[in-house]
Amino acid sequence: MNCNFSVENSEDQILAVLQGMPDDVFNIIRSRCMLRPLIQRLIIDNAVANISVAQEKINQAMSSFVQQQEISNQNELDQHCATNGIAEEELINQVTLPIKIAVYSQQEFGPKAESHFLHRKEDLDQVSYSLIRLTDKSLAHELYLQIEAGETDFETLAEQYSQGPEKQSKGNIPLNALSRAHPILKNKLRTVPEGILMEPFEIEQWWVITRLNERRSSEFNDAMRQRMSTELFNQWVDQSIDNIMSKVNQTLASEVNAA
Repeated sequence: MNCNFSVENSEDQILAVLQGMPDDVFNIIRSRCMLRPLIQRLIIDNAVANISVAQEKINQAMSSFVQQQEISNQNELDQHCATNGIAEEELINQVTLPIKIAVYSQQEFGPKAESHFLHRKEDLDQVSYSLIRLTDKSLAHELYLQIEAGETDFETLAEQYSQGPEKQSKGNIPLNALSRAHPILKNKLRTVPEGILMEPFEIEQWWVITRLNERRSSEFNDAMRQRMSTELFNQWVDQSIDNIMSKVNQTLASEVNAA
């Protein structure tokens, strides 16, 4: 299979490759749910085809790979390639693929990275907080009043009463992306000042007592630029896959109707 497509019209060229497969091979790939991963890899290979990797970075990537695979000499590397049915050059291409993706993402999507960051910033901010969840509304209000009055500390009550996994950490939720919190909780943590204990509120079947311990605002630095560029790259890849899958499904439907 020749995967050296031009960037322009790559979706049509990938479709041509798929349509050029023997029917039995294509049906095996499709029926085993391997079609989408295959299309994904073809799109990515096409995108990074002209990206060069410095020899030093190739050596570093291969060194990490052989350490992870516990490969200690060339004979073992040759055996690994033979077992997996690939040439060493193909293995190097696989090992260096993340480097190529990072470079391509910066080249193609770097100019849009900051605006994407600003759009996503609230979800990228990190928070740590304390949490108690209960099914009993009355008990939740009672515990809230105890903490508010300083009668008992949050950690003691969380360990004793909380009905979620945070019970094991005395209610402490470590610093994490705000986007990972439940939408209702996320909206409250986004605006409450640090150190403020919030009155119990309802989330699904739970009554929740929470206190924001720290809010850490995300910054647009080099690492964030790369992260946002990679996110945009992945969105582009997913959209391209959807476009190709839609055309494949249309072709299959036409063939069924014509039969």
